[in-house]
Amino acid sequence: MYTQENFPMKKTLLLSCILGAVGFAFLGFNKNEKLEEIKIDEGFVFVQLFTSQGCSSCPPADKLLDKITEDNKDENIYTLSYHVDYWNRLGWKDPFSSKTFSDKQYEYSQQFGSSTVYTPQAVINGQIHFTGSSSDKMDKALKYYLKSDSPININITNITSSDTKITANFNSEELPKNAYLVVALVVDSRNTSVKRGENVGKIIKNNNIVATEKAASPGKKNGSLALEIPEWIELKDNLSLVAYIQNEDLKILGASKKKIER
Repeated sequence: MYTQENFPMKKTLLLSCILGAVGFAFLGFNKNEKLEEIKIDEGFVFVQLFTSQGCSSCPPADKLLDKITEDNKDENIYTLSYHVDYWNRLGWKDPFSSKTFSDKQYEYSQQFGSSTVYTPQAVINGQIHFTGSSSDKMDKALKYYLKSDSPININITNITSSDTKITANFNSEELPKNAYLVVALVVDSRNTSVKRGENVGKIIKNNNIVATEKAASPGKKNGSLALEIPEWIELKDNLSLVAYIQNEDLKILGASKKKIER
């Protein structure tokens, strides 16, 4: 598990890495989460992997995300890959990286009671986190949340696309007052030949890459959102929209996915 080492915050980040390894030694989960208390409702799983092509510990997590995506196509499981930008200064600029996604990871970090971040990090339903390459913890989390709370329904309709943007309507009648809906533009899969940095010489496959995302106003149950298409997206890329509902505590309450026809 890597943190932002080699930066001015090196000592603090290293301490965070050590505390993370000790504090989550049993399950690697948020200490407030009791996964043994399994409910009987039909649930869902929303996996957000914070990763980077510049991090040598990340490819195993990328492969695990690919595996659970392929193995659970019939399950109510959503997987997203967010590429952070703080590894870019160490030799390889991740073409999918964004400071916005690094900032998003810091929001989770603060919610989990820490001021630092690490990669690869898997965040499940906005409630627990662990090292993204841990197949045992991932399996346990998938099994738990598939039997946990039922998701809030989201409808995505009227998807239109141009050369520069994707527009879609959304609707969720059950949206809580302080929750908000987010729509992410996702690239299904890409292979990248890494030329420099810690993964030099490797071909890395990334799945469900978040290109950009946009949030509606809190409490807004229906409307439309337009997402700008980043320049690195190609016509041959298979695209999808993933909508999810998140509350003020960053808990994910529901999700939906629609493929984009271009």
